[in-house]
This record gives sequence, C-alpha cells and structure tokens, in this order.
Amino acid sequence: MAASIPTRLAPAALSPTHLVIGLLVCTDFVMLVLHLAHRSVQVGLRVPVVKSAAFNISSDHGIAESFGYVQLFWAVLLLAWLGLFGRRRSYLPWALLFGYLLVDDFFGLHEAAGTALVRAAGLAPEQLVFAGLRLQDLGELGFALGVGLVLLALLVWGYLRGTARTRATYRRLLGLSLVLAVFGMLVDGLATGAGDDGLQLLHLLEDGGELFAMTAVLAYVVSLVAGER
Repeated sequence: MAASIPTRLAPAALSPTHLVIGLLVCTDFVMLVLHLAHRSVQVGLRVPVVKSAAFNISSDHGIAESFGYVQLFWAVLLLAWLGLFGRRRSYLPWALLFGYLLVDDFFGLHEAAGTALVRAAGLAPEQLVFAGLRLQDLGELGFALGVGLVLLALLVWGYLRGTARTRATYRRLLGLSLVLAVFGMLVDGLATGAGDDGLQLLHLLEDGGELFAMTAVLAYVVSLVAGER
C-alpha cells in the first residue's frame, strides 16, 4: 500500500504564496549551513566544496548577501508595481525607501556622497573634527539625514492619507524595517571588546539576521500582492 502524504504537505494544500515564502526561508537556512561549513574549513576540516569565501555569510557581495539583495530588489519592484498599477499609491514611499537601502548598501552611496559633499566645500574628507570624528563622517551623516527626512515626509504623507488597511500595512512594514535596522547595526554597537570568537558570532547574528529580515520583507510584500487577487 502506498504511503499517504500528510494533508498539510500535499501540493494542493499549499498556496503559491506559502510556497514562495517557504522556499525563501529554506534558502536562508541553506546560506547559514554553507557559512558554517565554510567556517569549519577555516578551523581545520578540508572539504573542497566550501573553501570559497563566497560562502561566508559576511563576505561583501558573497552568495548570501547577493541573495539578500535579490530579495530586496523584488520587494522594491512589487511595491512599485502595486503603487503604479494596483492603485496603491501609498506603497510608493516604501518602494523608494527599500530601493534607497538597496542602492546605498550595494554601491556605498552615502560614503560616496559624503566624500563628494566635503570635497565640494573645498575640504579634505580625512580631516579630523573632534575625537576621531572626520569631515567624511559628517558628510555621510548630512547626506543620510537629508535623504532620511525626504523619505520620512513621504511615509508620513502616505500614512495620513491612507485607509485603515493602508495604515496597518505601514505599521507592519515599519516593524520589519526596524528589525532590519537593528541587525544592520548589531556589530557596530556590540563589537567593542569582543574577542575573535565573539566577533565571529556577532557577524553571524548581524548578517544572518539581516538575511532573514529581508526575507520577511519580501514575504510580506508577496502576501500584499496575493491579497490584491
């Protein structure tokens, strides 16, 4: 007699939305496993398939980080699609916010803009201002504040003119954005005084947490699209 498949795992029981979200989460776990396998090579094991630094979850533009970028990219496109063609104009500020975060993280936009602002004023970016604070840091902060204020104004506009459903969506997206920000600043805030092992753990928590947070953002946006059907 053929073995029966649990009803909740049968293909017909899974909606396309749940399937996509499940695949995204599974991929996140695969990224973590590959990272741990790569770290095991560094501490003595010799497994050729995980030698590449691209499997390190903290590697710039490595496999895990690139997967996170792809997720954020699709979240931006879906939010823009909902805003432009789904008549959900209030979602467009979120598309701009996540789009800025994606471009800034991938290209180092605020660093480049900070340098350009300082040099435009005829000053040297590396010049110290106070207690290790450079003009470069002030330029980056000024650019980030300027962009942040514009995006905040757009988000407030979208929230105030939105329906009860739109406001609930804003609150959920805000919560997800805060989680993303917390993990993004985790190492910078806790690395002081941490040993090598502690720093490695913090990097894993930061980058792994960011990856899952990006998955949560995309998963929620996918659910918004599914809710329009």
